[in-house]
Amino acid sequence: MEIYQTCPIFNVDDICNQMEIYQTCPIFNVDDICNQREIYQTCPIFIVDDICNQREIYQTCPIFIVDDICNQREIYQTCPIFNVDDICNQKEIYQTCPIFNVDDICNQREIYQTCPIFNVDDICNQKEIYQTCPIFNVDDICNQKEIYQTSPIFNVDDICNQREIYQTCPIFNVDDICNQIECTPSARYFDVE
Repeated sequence: MEIYQTCPIFNVDDICNQMEIYQTCPIFNVDDICNQREIYQTCPIFIVDDICNQREIYQTCPIFIVDDICNQREIYQTCPIFNVDDICNQKEIYQTCPIFNVDDICNQREIYQTCPIFNVDDICNQKEIYQTCPIFNVDDICNQKEIYQTSPIFNVDDICNQREIYQTCPIFNVDDICNQIECTPSARYFDVE
């Protein structure tokens, strides 16, 4: 139900029940993200008028220049990190960044990643993800069935089927985040009850 976050990065009243998130962090100023209604962002990184209702996002940050991401129509990105022609309409993403080499992520068909961080055969069709990165060891995330993470950062038994997440990382200690019922982090970054 409830997550209470005392971290200076996040101040979240309720993220689990998808109702209310109140963020006082200078990075984020969110009035309501959970009910998918309104997000007001005053951070110089993001200036978001409304992301939740999937209508309009106006981004003036040099990292992102987004005209409309919410309505899943058009994203024009001039950042050297990303070169995205259209991500919102779930059609085509052409990424020239050395971090990502994505042929098509939007149409939920094929993603071919040559980055040493990720080795993804197919994430879009929600079928198979094979990750060889030491950070992630994922057998199947797309079909929303099983995720087996051997990284010291995450120890996840099942995140995809939205049932159980067991996190042993000092950053997160989550018993159940997926089923959107209970969140019980006890890490130093989170104070959840």
